[in-house]
Amino acid sequence: MNTPHSLDSNLRGGASHAPAAPLPHRSTPPWLKLIQEAVEASDFGTVQIKVHGGEVVQIETTRKIRVPSASTRSFTQPTAPAEEY
Repeated sequence: MNTPHSLDSNLRGGASHAPAAPLPHRSTPPWLKLIQEAVEASDFGTVQIKVHGGEVVQIETTRKIRVPSASTRSFTQPTAPAEEY
């Protein structure tokens, strides 16, 4: 089972069980909240992040609506579309 610590160690390339040094404090970038909102607003779909020069410049979402098979008579209304930014 990967814990956040072991996953972090694996990502850093180390297999040590010693605690990793804390990362320097950075403020949360504004685009991170936009990505989180796009993911939370979607039942099915895709969230794409466009990066240019190391900076997030665009976030695209694709919404999918699952249509029930002919043998299924119930249909769930899709959620309201996410607000455009």
